[in-house]
Amino acid sequence: MGTTADRELPTERRALVSTDVEATIALGRALGQLVEAGDVIALSGDLGAGKTHLVKGIVSGAGGAPAEDVVSPTFVLLVPYDGGRVTIHHVDAYRLGGPEELLDLGAIDLFADGVGVVEWAERVEAALPRERLGIALDYGEEPSERTLALEATGVRPVALLRALDRALAEAGWGSERRAT
Repeated sequence: MGTTADRELPTERRALVSTDVEATIALGRALGQLVEAGDVIALSGDLGAGKTHLVKGIVSGAGGAPAEDVVSPTFVLLVPYDGGRVTIHHVDAYRLGGPEELLDLGAIDLFADGVGVVEWAERVEAALPRERLGIALDYGEEPSERTLALEATGVRPVALLRALDRALAEAGWGSERRAT
């Protein structure tokens, strides 16, 4: 029997457009209501692209803390939000020297018992599990607009992405906020 590394994993992609900060937080909140222990969400994007706003929504949606209480753990590196239905382990990899420092933090082990949300994931990608939901945020055409490229790799991440599709449709995430 082959290992996960030996076989192709299912992969699906989506492209979304968020019109403003509130929409980015709302997207995160919808995702936070769907995450389960063991999920890993890898966020990438330039400074100010909206990664922390998305995390605010994820933590809030999981019931871990109000969105306004979530801040980027740039200097402490990892903050657990454990007041909700699942613990969110929020990591900011910006100041890490590489994947080995993420492993030294013990973050990967924590992800098994909660949800790992990693900002600046591109800096520690080699340490992250292959099966994950990647979200790349970028600046849109308007100053407050952000584009989000979502890539789910693995059975559970693909199921999470499909559940997010349904949740966004039910929430009325309309064409002004969603690109196909």
